[in-house]
Amino acid sequence: MTGTIKILWLYPDILNLHGDRGNLMALERIAGLLGLPVEIVRVETPDQALPLESADLLMLCSGEVKDMARIVSDLAEQKRALRRFAAEGGYIFAIGSSGAVLARETRRRDGNVFGGLDLLPMYCRERDSVWGDDLWFSRNDTPGAEIIGNQIQVLDIELVEPAQTLGKVIYGRGNNGAQDEGCRAGNIIFTNTLGPLFVKNPRYTADILTDIANRRRLQPLRQLTPCDTEYEDKSFVLIKHFIEKKMA
Repeated sequence: MTGTIKILWLYPDILNLHGDRGNLMALERIAGLLGLPVEIVRVETPDQALPLESADLLMLCSGEVKDMARIVSDLAEQKRALRRFAAEGGYIFAIGSSGAVLARETRRRDGNVFGGLDLLPMYCRERDSVWGDDLWFSRNDTPGAEIIGNQIQVLDIELVEPAQTLGKVIYGRGNNGAQDEGCRAGNIIFTNTLGPLFVKNPRYTADILTDIANRRRLQPLRQLTPCDTEYEDKSFVLIKHFIEKKMA
C-alpha cells in the first residue's frame, strides 16, 4: 500500500450509462478538498486481472443488463480475492444494473438466468418496463443523513437473509417496489441511485473516502465546509422541494 487512495474504475467503455462516470470525477474532487491523494486506474476489460493488492475502492457503474453475464464470467476466478478485499476493508460499489454482477442470480425477461458473483445476498429480475423517477432515502448507517438522486430502474431486487439495506425510501421506488433501498454486506454496496450518486451527495462521498483514509492511517488535512458544497446543498434543497410537491 502507498499513501495514495487507489480507485479502480472497472470497464468504463462497457459500464457507461446515465453519466455515472461523474462518480469518478466527484471522488477525485472531494478527495482533493479533503487533502487526500487519489489515483483513478481504468481497468479496460473484464478479462484483466484486478490489482486488488494496491486498491481501496472498486467502481462498477451502470451498464446494459446483457453485458453483466460476461463480466461475471470473466471475474469468477477472482471471486475469493474480491471477498478478501472487502473483508480487509476495501470498498466495492455497484450502481444500478451493475448490481447483477454482485448478486446471486439474475433472471432476464426472456426467462434466461445467469449467476452472479454472490457477493451480496440478493436476486435480480429484469423488469418488463423501465421505472424512472427521483429517488430520496435516509441512510441506515448515519441517523439523519439522506441521499438524493434519481433512478432508471431496469431490475427488481429481492433481498434475502442476511441482507442489510442501504437506506429507507422517502420518495421513489425501492428495490422491489417497497421502501428498502439498496443492499450492503460490509463494504460491498449496491444502490439504485443515479444522479450521479457521489456528485449529488458530497458528504456521503467524503464519508467513504474518510473511512478509507482512517483504515489506511492517512489523515485528511481538512473537513468539507459549507463553501465546498454550496452548489450541491442548494441543489439538494431545490430537488427536495420539487419532490415534496409531487408527494403532496
